[in-house]
Amino acid sequence: MQIDSIDEIQPDVAQSESPETNPFNQALAEIESQLNGLTSAFTQLDALQTEEQECIQACEQIAAEERTVLENPNGSTKKAAVDRLVRIRATRDLRNAKLTNVRKRIAQHTDLLVFDLAQPLRRNLVNLSHALLAARRQRIETLFHQLLGNGIDHGLPVSVTDLAQRSKPVLELQRFCNWVRDARKDPQEELAELRSELPRRWLTKLRSVIAQEQSM
Repeated sequence: MQIDSIDEIQPDVAQSESPETNPFNQALAEIESQLNGLTSAFTQLDALQTEEQECIQACEQIAAEERTVLENPNGSTKKAAVDRLVRIRATRDLRNAKLTNVRKRIAQHTDLLVFDLAQPLRRNLVNLSHALLAARRQRIETLFHQLLGNGIDHGLPVSVTDLAQRSKPVLELQRFCNWVRDARKDPQEELAELRSELPRRWLTKLRSVIAQEQSM
């Protein structure tokens, strides 16, 4: 399903459906799948970065060998020194090429993490949280309307819409929505946040909110 369209869900319709077909639950399942995919991608990034460190060490080792030959030209015959230097430089070029390739793969994988995985995950978390906020706001407003009636009936200086917006359940979920929506501007900071325990905490909170709204 396209989670981008969840804002169009009518909350009363969503709540009347079974848990299996409830679009909120479907959206939650897709987010959980995205989060699992992001975790796997981070594992792949770790493997690439480990490979990069191994390549760096290999490059440093061959560079040290080259310096040794250049600093001690009389350590062996001229021909042997030249042959060894040729071999070392060929090895150096191969290792540098491998390091360049690994770094290119890291850059490509990082772009995949940021644009193909992290951004859609954040967007879907925001969409679902705001859809749930709309459902909760509507439910609370309906409740106040049932209790107080319209403005003519209750005579209060605020509308039932304002009362619903200022109610504790709505304000609590509004703060959560703002928290989820607050993406980091720096891509590396955004990746670090999405790699932390926060997305799992958000997922748990969303699951709890869905359960609360379905039970009402």
